[in-house]
Amino acid sequence: MKHWRLVYLAIPLMILVFLGIMCVNEQKSNDLCDGIGRNSEVYMASGCADEAETAEYRLVYHTEGESPVPLWWDPDEDMAVEWEDSNARQSDSNTQRVIDVGCPDYNVETTIYGWNGHSMESWEMDLFSRVFYLEFWGTSDLCCRAGADAMLRLWLSGEYGSTMGASLSAVNYFGDWVYSTYPEVWTTNYDPDGLAWCREFVEERFQTGTEFWVMYFQLGGYHDTKWSVPVMEVDGVYFSAEKGW
Repeated sequence: MKHWRLVYLAIPLMILVFLGIMCVNEQKSNDLCDGIGRNSEVYMASGCADEAETAEYRLVYHTEGESPVPLWWDPDEDMAVEWEDSNARQSDSNTQRVIDVGCPDYNVETTIYGWNGHSMESWEMDLFSRVFYLEFWGTSDLCCRAGADAMLRLWLSGEYGSTMGASLSAVNYFGDWVYSTYPEVWTTNYDPDGLAWCREFVEERFQTGTEFWVMYFQLGGYHDTKWSVPVMEVDGVYFSAEKGW
């Protein structure tokens, strides 16, 4: 009889153990859930996340102004989407901004049209404004106008490629950067107001068209007159044009 009593006691204990195992499986498992990146999928699939984490994981994020617009977007419908300013992401207190690292977004494919049907991509205009900043920010209005025109006309000459991006990042026949400031684009700590001014300035110049017949510029004197024509000197910057162009 005592043995049968033990059997009767063992059955409830087994049931309790089984229920305990089921409860544990519903809790977070560090062995299954550790990791980031793609392991987040394992974390969610293994039942490690609670309801709040699962809801946040399923939330779709989209950047304002991103192209193309998602098919599910409806401006008149409430959506579980976080819209963020494409230029400066701010915290809830609106006191924090993402630091500009000086790198154009090559994923942006928005075409900007200028005078006489010329066009460039938005990231090329951004790169244009940054190189222009390094070359001419702080000089006079006349020097800035001539500088922007020289950069535009060198691009349109096709001497260093058919696109503005190719022209700005080109290397000459001697293996030197055409614009020696180009490598600094990635490391410069820009003055945000100055960079914004340069972007507006070069884009307006691109819209209205060039004024000066110049293509090259440098400090200290004009380029070799065997292949260039001296045009003007402004603020110690010497502007030239190519012969026959």
